[in-house]
Amino acid sequence: MPISDVFSEKLREGLRKRYGRLPSAAFVAIHFNRHSKAEKPISQETMRRWIRGISMPGYQHLFTLSIWLAVDVNPMSMGEAPKANLHALPLKVEHSEETLRLTEWFSKLPLDTKGLLFKLMSN
Repeated sequence: MPISDVFSEKLREGLRKRYGRLPSAAFVAIHFNRHSKAEKPISQETMRRWIRGISMPGYQHLFTLSIWLAVDVNPMSMGEAPKANLHALPLKVEHSEETLRLTEWFSKLPLDTKGLLFKLMSN
């Protein structure tokens, strides 16, 4: 199965767990942008393409999805690599309470402030 299809299934599963149903791409894009550290928000069309498995997000967006939806979206665990190599990898990323609080706080900041903080942290 192509990695984009596996990712799409995991994304839909995470959305169903969080919202009890599969919400619209517009709804998901709005909520994703609130949690994202990226300077530029994603569009409804981008989210639709991710949900349908047409395209894949970059690493920064994968990290945001991992924290926000509490799903393993690690590309290394989605490919068709030999299973023996995957058993040593954790299936779910564990985050400390402090990391979760900081992520929640950061997600509530305005986009321009997020951008400034992101630039400071990457220097």
